[in-house]
Amino acid sequence: MGKKALKIFNLRRKKKEVIEPVQEKKTYPKLLVGNPQTAILFLQRERKNSCGLYDPFGLCTIVDCLQCENSVYRIAFDNGVCLETIDFDDKENKSEKYLLEFKDEIKRDMFEYLIDDNSDYRITRLSDNVVLRDTKEDYVSKYGHYPTVRKIKIDDTNRKRLVLEK
Repeated sequence: MGKKALKIFNLRRKKKEVIEPVQEKKTYPKLLVGNPQTAILFLQRERKNSCGLYDPFGLCTIVDCLQCENSVYRIAFDNGVCLETIDFDDKENKSEKYLLEFKDEIKRDMFEYLIDDNSDYRITRLSDNVVLRDTKEDYVSKYGHYPTVRKIKIDDTNRKRLVLEK
């Protein structure tokens, strides 16, 4: 290699070393681009062992099951995108199906959106078409107001407790 070619080679090599990695911006999943209106939630409960909280007719909600380490799920959106836990198994037939209908824009992580009480979406169990969670608009039309949390002062102390109005 000649001196001129060696200089060009070294310059190129130095340029490659100087390039710093670009910091990645936090991006949302692709499903947020199309802002889906509906999704199907496939939920498999009691995977590792029996769950003490789960009761099909009890107070355990879908959100509790999504947070539980005993269950796995897949969410299939109407725009073709799927989100799922790592160990979700297609071959098991004991997954329950729920319809999720979104009324507002999803601007954050889907899991955070589902566990947030202020999110506006409806959950319907597909096996018997029972609505498990109403949208804010439907709840107000049924009960006259949306449940709010207010602070109450207890006697003369400064302690506060939260009361859920119904």
